[in-house]
Amino acid sequence: MCLGLKIGSFCSSQCYTELYERTFIGEEPLKDCGQIFDELERRALMLGVQLTDAQRQQILSFAGLLAAYNEHTNLVSRADLATLVLEHALDSLSLIAPIKVILQEKECSQPFPLADIGSGGGFPAMIVAIMMPMAEITMFEA
Repeated sequence: MCLGLKIGSFCSSQCYTELYERTFIGEEPLKDCGQIFDELERRALMLGVQLTDAQRQQILSFAGLLAAYNEHTNLVSRADLATLVLEHALDSLSLIAPIKVILQEKECSQPFPLADIGSGGGFPAMIVAIMMPMAEITMFEA
């Protein structure tokens, strides 16, 4: 089963908001959650990637969980929601169009394997899993 399919089930909408607020303890957030995702969507379109509402929610859920977990286990250096979404998730989304081109060239319509070596906080594997549910992703971390 694809790693990304289970992400959205971890948190309700209220939990997203609480995780977002926890991310900025002691700091004034530069952007609210809606603005962050509007900007992500705008930049993703520039990469040729269109997000569905479900994918947006899964990315938000993953970023919120990562930000909360990062408070006690350093998985990424900066774990505010804006950085996780507009830097890490966007970098991960930049892989989607090239992967799709390769799959079309190979005429691949079946599940396909991908490996993320040095996956750390889950980028890019979790974002690719969200965007491409037929990918069978293996994550490696030392």
